[in-house]
Amino acid sequence: MSSHSVTAPKGRAKSCTSCRQVKLRCNVRDTYPGPCARCVTRKSECKMDPYFKRARARSPFGITPMVHNQVQSPDALENPRVSLQSIHPDEARVEVAIFSPHEPWLNLDSSPLSNDQLLDWALGQIDISRAVIIDLFDQFNKYYYVHLPILEPVESLEKLHHDSSALFWAVAFTASRHHPRHSKLYAQLREPVQEIISGLLRTPVPALKDFQALLIVCYWPLEVAAHSQDPSWMLAGFVVNAALHMGLDKAKDEGLFSHSRAQNSRDVFDRKYRRRTWMKTFQLSTQLCTWQGLQPHISSASYLARITEFCRQESDREVVAMTEIQQQVVRNTLSLDEFALHGPQVSLLHHMTHELEAIQTRHESGWSAAVQINLQGALLYLFAHCLLLADDHARSETKNSEASHFFATTMQRGHGAALQLIELIERLGIASSIDPACTEAENGGTLLLAHPKQHFRLAFQACLFLLNYLDCNLSASISDQVAAREAVLKVYQIFKQFTSRTEFDRAARTIEVLARSIVPGDRRIETIVKTRMGASLHYNAIWTAAKLRGRLHVPELVGAIAASEDPIGSSIGVDTLQLDPIFPWGIWDDTAYDELGLGLDDQSFAAFPGPMGPF
Repeated sequence: MSSHSVTAPKGRAKSCTSCRQVKLRCNVRDTYPGPCARCVTRKSECKMDPYFKRARARSPFGITPMVHNQVQSPDALENPRVSLQSIHPDEARVEVAIFSPHEPWLNLDSSPLSNDQLLDWALGQIDISRAVIIDLFDQFNKYYYVHLPILEPVESLEKLHHDSSALFWAVAFTASRHHPRHSKLYAQLREPVQEIISGLLRTPVPALKDFQALLIVCYWPLEVAAHSQDPSWMLAGFVVNAALHMGLDKAKDEGLFSHSRAQNSRDVFDRKYRRRTWMKTFQLSTQLCTWQGLQPHISSASYLARITEFCRQESDREVVAMTEIQQQVVRNTLSLDEFALHGPQVSLLHHMTHELEAIQTRHESGWSAAVQINLQGALLYLFAHCLLLADDHARSETKNSEASHFFATTMQRGHGAALQLIELIERLGIASSIDPACTEAENGGTLLLAHPKQHFRLAFQACLFLLNYLDCNLSASISDQVAAREAVLKVYQIFKQFTSRTEFDRAARTIEVLARSIVPGDRRIETIVKTRMGASLHYNAIWTAAKLRGRLHVPELVGAIAASEDPIGSSIGVDTLQLDPIFPWGIWDDTAYDELGLGLDDQSFAAFPGPMGPF
């Protein structure tokens, strides 16, 4: 009976939550305090909960109904151990809604072309045929535009190039990166496109379309050799300042120095795309602030009020939902000072979680996989921030029961959010071929490659949260440990399938360093960085991974559990668990591990040498 957790019947509940979810007869009243017959047969948790409400039978993202209800139920805060095995997979798996519909962007004129229009397009020393350019724009239109629907419809490539060569080439360059036929153009275009972008940074941005080119490069930044070389944060700061200077955050045009900014005025550009450009700028800024662990740039009451007004005017519900998620992230980040002042508060955590989850109810018609990924990422950041604030209380010698309960509750809720996020990433990202291109799954590709870089950062963050969960959560059930390990392995395998992408390889190796060393409850991830709010989680993980690479100076990890033939089972007490043998948990196998090219030298966090580091 130890594998079941039947709580005492409360109120008028006459059946367990599992049977109530699928509307089946339950005999738990006859078998109490044991589980009902159905839960015994299915080896699932049997629980009585008077607050339980049936989830709708079909969720657009395959979220387990039991988990969704337990996250929202008040009882979930009182009982932090939430089983993810309560619903049979066949009852919960449904199709993912990949995209929310948008108006068409590319609508080229089909009339005959003049001789001038048949000429190749040239950038620097590179000539590209019109047919290839159309292929690239079609790729952007089908897979990328849905994530950044800020561009006015294009009917003529010549006119777009005339209006803004920066935007023209930013679109072509971004679409070439993972194109199934034209990916070699990415390396050829990189240097001349960088020159165009650098030119825009040297003077105030002259026009909205040039600004949108910068925003595209921020959402799909250039690949870099090391995390320390990533210019995304600096470029995002420029973009925010440029947007404010252009007055994109204003509902009305500004008149400065006795003239209006005609190039960016509401009369020149469609108000809808001008408004969306600012909303996407706000989203980008807030997302990068959370990734860096810094206070949001756009956080004043007046800014948030204007953004709320923009949301009221916007017809694209997906854009509104994404914006409202980041608005709530800003509010939560500012409110979390209460934790530092008054200690952990379960009620405040519940309120913040409820405010985020309520966004889905308001915008269900515009909900998509991308929005769900960002929602779970926002929840994860909240939980990671709370864990940092509660960590000192939970680890202190004089154990504070309230702080420990808050720590365990937050950890378990983050466990559920991380699993949901990784499940989405897996369903979007698993391809049938190695090093896939950005195309449909039936063609051997994966559309995940068209997602903004932020989604990969969130997958990495979810993976690190689960590693931290395994590292310090002594109260976690066996099934929850298994679920966390399997999810980490999924992210690792997704990243490793992109063999020619150095950023994915670097992130995968960092995950592997940590996963090889962690034994549940041993607390091997050190809490060194405490100043970066929720992002402290991945800073500390990188610190620990860098230290572990110099493992000759960490004797307790050298050869840890080296004699074990079943590394996973020995770590968590499960003899039958079988995962990928290339991923040995809790073992340092030097022979296999050093084939990856990771040396024994000490690694400092500041330098980020070699392939270590996040996205």
